[in-house]
Amino acid sequence: MSDNVYFNPRKAAEDVKNELLAELDKRQEEQANLEAGKKALMVLGTLVLAPVFMMLLWNWLMPYLFGLKTIGYFQAFGLHFLARLIFKHDD
Repeated sequence: MSDNVYFNPRKAAEDVKNELLAELDKRQEEQANLEAGKKALMVLGTLVLAPVFMMLLWNWLMPYLFGLKTIGYFQAFGLHFLARLIFKHDD
């Protein structure tokens, strides 16, 4: 039996291809995770922060300008939801 060691260019090319495909899959998964994180922050902003901002702005302006009552968080959430329905906001 002879101990011949030789270089197989097809095997080497296949190995490089597999490594590149694995790296591409990893980067695509990272990109998908990043997009999911951005979407989660947008939902958080829409459900929590926007109504709080609306409530604070309403309570700062409306009682003094028009003599209206102050509102709470859930009333501000309802106004925010109603405004999004009326004015069709595409995300």
